[in-house]
Amino acid sequence: MAARWGRRERVFVIPHGHYREVYPADVSRAEARRRLDLPADAFVYLCLGQIRPYKGIDHLIHAFQALQDPTAMLLIAGHLTSPGYGRHLHRLVEGHPGIRLYTEYIPDHELQVFFNAADACVLPYRRATTSGAALLALSFGKPIVAPALGPFPELIGDGNGVLFAGGEADLTTALRAVRALDPDRARAAALRVAATRDWALLGAQHAAMYRQIVAR
Repeated sequence: MAARWGRRERVFVIPHGHYREVYPADVSRAEARRRLDLPADAFVYLCLGQIRPYKGIDHLIHAFQALQDPTAMLLIAGHLTSPGYGRHLHRLVEGHPGIRLYTEYIPDHELQVFFNAADACVLPYRRATTSGAALLALSFGKPIVAPALGPFPELIGDGNGVLFAGGEADLTTALRAVRALDPDRARAAALRVAATRDWALLGAQHAAMYRQIVAR
């Protein structure tokens, strides 16, 4: 704010809150995979959220293909905002048995099916200021793969995911690295980070902000 707009006063930073207990979470891993027709023993990467070019999904597809791992699968799901970009993505995944592309809005009650079927979430953004998708993944106890930019360095650490430098080769390495994490420890670490973004705390920060503004 100071560097770009010269604003140094009346600027408040309040973190994005978690989504714990917001969405249903009663579908088991086995049932979720049955509904999505996924192998029980596959390692499943999930990229869920609005499908936009700045999110680097084409970058992710190339990095996943470079894994050349028949035991891994990639799910890309979310509302498509650009038909042209959608056609581009469909061309990229055409003929690849390990990649599933769901280009439609995912209803709230179906989110758990995708998250509970997944082992890790991948957010290969080219740029970011904040990420509700990251907080959603952490709230479901999923480790994250994301670039070392924007909000991600504050959210990823202590075994709850992997940061990468930005290139496709770096992302491929990060995809391998997240698979090597202990799943139980990664889940616990993800939930711990989500818990630090509790809405009772953030609500108090909002209230304090408003009181400070009114007092002036």
